[in-house]
Amino acid sequence: MRKIILITMAAIFAVGVMAQQKMRVWKNHSLVYEEDVTQIDSITFYDEYEGALIGEFSVSATKKVRFSKGNLQYQASTNTWRFAENQWDFVGEPNFNISPNYDGWIDLFGWGTGNNPTKWERNDSEYAQFTDWGDNFTPKWRTLSKAEWEYLLQGRENAANLYSYAIVENTKGFIFFPDNYPETVSVQYDWNCSPITNAELLIMQNKGAVFLPAAGVRSTDVNEVRGYSGDYKAEACGDYWSSSPYNSVNAWMFVFSINSILNIRNYPKSDGRAVRLVREVK
Repeated sequence: MRKIILITMAAIFAVGVMAQQKMRVWKNHSLVYEEDVTQIDSITFYDEYEGALIGEFSVSATKKVRFSKGNLQYQASTNTWRFAENQWDFVGEPNFNISPNYDGWIDLFGWGTGNNPTKWERNDSEYAQFTDWGDNFTPKWRTLSKAEWEYLLQGRENAANLYSYAIVENTKGFIFFPDNYPETVSVQYDWNCSPITNAELLIMQNKGAVFLPAAGVRSTDVNEVRGYSGDYKAEACGDYWSSSPYNSVNAWMFVFSINSILNIRNYPKSDGRAVRLVREVK
């Protein structure tokens, strides 16, 4: 029998079983679905935005998104995807244990490796096809495009006052504030700022703020693994993939770093970088 999944919506609806054994669903006083109840195996209600933070962010003139509660993580030994428990969490150097059998967690991925998350080919031309990591979830999530990262950073109303470098406890990173953030933001343009506590970030999170930790880069350079040296180590940079290729070798990403770089740049697709997924606001 078929399984009918009804998405919980912030709308008025009613369900009635009629004498003819029909189930009817109304939304805004209009019939939107009807089914013979003898053909229904079960009905499941779930939160369409489960795993998402409450803040809403304009990524185009007509589109808003919510960010996942933490960076994307993957465990190869169990083929399990999840979001980090806290916004400030990241894996760090254990990402270099990446392999199809690794039983730890990784959170740095080559570009578009949603169908092959442990792929680490040094030939960037091996990354021609983009498969979104969000395809592994139900309902699906997705990765922001280059244009959407740019709009978030520069295009939305009051954009220049809705982001800041930040340090949460000992974790360096970057905060985006939602379109309707209720307080004036003290914008910091580097990490020469006073740390805030985890508790303070949670208060901001409850008002919609998104924190991206400087998770570093799993970087390859021809015959050498540069890893977490210098500008590539965790706490020195945060590189977050977009879904947009630059060419056959590079792809676009949002970048912030210890050198006060804040931009949309393109770098090799084979490098492992962080992923923060979004759901569109309906």
